[in-house]
Amino acid sequence: MIRKQTLIYNRTRQAMITKELIEIISGARRSEPHVNRRRSMAYVTSATTKGGRNGRAMLDNGALALAMAAPKEIGGAGDGHNPEQLFALGYSSCYGRRFS
Repeated sequence: MIRKQTLIYNRTRQAMITKELIEIISGARRSEPHVNRRRSMAYVTSATTKGGRNGRAMLDNGALALAMAAPKEIGGAGDGHNPEQLFALGYSSCYGRRFS
């Protein structure tokens, strides 16, 4: 069964979620103090973006490349993907895995 996930973009919430995801990926535990944590990452990936919100973003391994464009709602052309959509995809896939 596929569940539809809806995410309302919120910069403060995004920062908090990003911090939590980094802690999860790095193997850090919430109970540890935030002092010079040096852990090996379980998984590392990298990407390159040219042209910012109105450019092109690609994974460095070549597995994915996307045209980027600011959404119409904030004055952009809306003819590409935007960081908020990509964040929503990543977050919903991690969140959905929690229930599977």
